[in-house]
Amino acid sequence: MAEHDKPQRRRRLSRPVVLAAAVALVDREGPAVLTMRRLAAELGVEPMALYRYTVGKEGLLDGLVESFFAEVDERLRTSVEQARADTATASAEPPWLTELRRIARAFAGAVHAHPEVLPVHSRGAP
Repeated sequence: MAEHDKPQRRRRLSRPVVLAAAVALVDREGPAVLTMRRLAAELGVEPMALYRYTVGKEGLLDGLVESFFAEVDERLRTSVEQARADTATASAEPPWLTELRRIARAFAGAVHAHPEVLPVHSRGAP
């Protein structure tokens, strides 16, 4: 059998796989390089294969935000035990403030992990 006749092993795609690859690409090279064609090349598929999982680049950008907040949610779920320990040893801080700090830490952790996905820049005073 000739080399070109062998079926190529294709990576099994799913929306989470496509979005994870998009996040990795943006983390590595920034949002300007994210195109359907470039992402397809990263995944080793034809660009049209991606349209099953996202509706064009706008949908892909929405998916980046979706992935970002899924990571925030995961960080919140894994920090529940820590929050319980913090509550048990907390000073007179109200529970709502403790929870707000936990949410802020989860959000900040995701921003720092993926600064190109959701760029947050501090601005100087006006």
